[in-house]
Amino acid sequence: MRLNVAQTFDLEGGHDERKGLTPGGELVNVPLHRHDITIDLSRVEVEARYGVTDRWQAALRVPYERKDQSVTINPIDDATPEEIAAMQRNGDIHHRDETYTGFSDLSLLAQTAFSGVVREHDRVRFGIGTTIPVGQTEHNPWELGEAGKEHLHIQFGTGTFDPIAELLYSTAVMAGVTANSFVSARLPVYENDKAYRGSREITAMTGVSRAVGPVGFRANYLFFRQGPSAWDGERDKNSGLISHSVMFGASYNLRGVALGVDVRIPVSQRLLADEEDAFEQGVGVMVRVGI
Repeated sequence: MRLNVAQTFDLEGGHDERKGLTPGGELVNVPLHRHDITIDLSRVEVEARYGVTDRWQAALRVPYERKDQSVTINPIDDATPEEIAAMQRNGDIHHRDETYTGFSDLSLLAQTAFSGVVREHDRVRFGIGTTIPVGQTEHNPWELGEAGKEHLHIQFGTGTFDPIAELLYSTAVMAGVTANSFVSARLPVYENDKAYRGSREITAMTGVSRAVGPVGFRANYLFFRQGPSAWDGERDKNSGLISHSVMFGASYNLRGVALGVDVRIPVSQRLLADEEDAFEQGVGVMVRVGI
């Protein structure tokens, strides 16, 4: 059993806008302005494992998330008070100062491990499985926005069973020092019943750890690629990101209970397409407790 608690600060996104909304709900042209959006993401995940055979085990991950969204409407070109009010009304149907909570999609994997694969005393852990679509999904926000109707861009899942796979490799490189590599992938292959297909995501990490008595220290490089998602076959502007981060952490084993903390710091990020609205990652703090 393991408990993971993560807090990511200041995920930043936004887009330029030229539309406003009248008090009667009609879309009108207004001077150029920007919707600047910030989200603080909290995630609590419980992972339970069960030995099915001597070689294989099942792992179930149950995540619960809290997303605190803050929005600012910033005029770029000169605008009258009436035009600014129209900008704000249109902004309110797109993104609002609100907090959203709910379960994200579950993950169910079959896992196995081997040792001595490449060199003596190394270790490989492999897992393959699927997500289970329990997270809240939304209707096409771009269609609703074009109609001047209130909508939500934030989702808690894809609404589909997505294949997932992960591979971990570790090996001792010198006394007390271990090299580690990890890669995972989530690969949606079809649309949900609201015509949404989620992003294909790849996470890769490599680094070293050093044990000093009951305390372990680690440093890692982290790569993340989020491919484009789509609504009814049309690219979703809220998706498509590549990021590079560094992660530093420490762990302590207390009477069979493993305690760990990591800090992730983004180094560089870029959107897959210009003028799109994917959220750039912020600094993250993760706490782990395992028994």
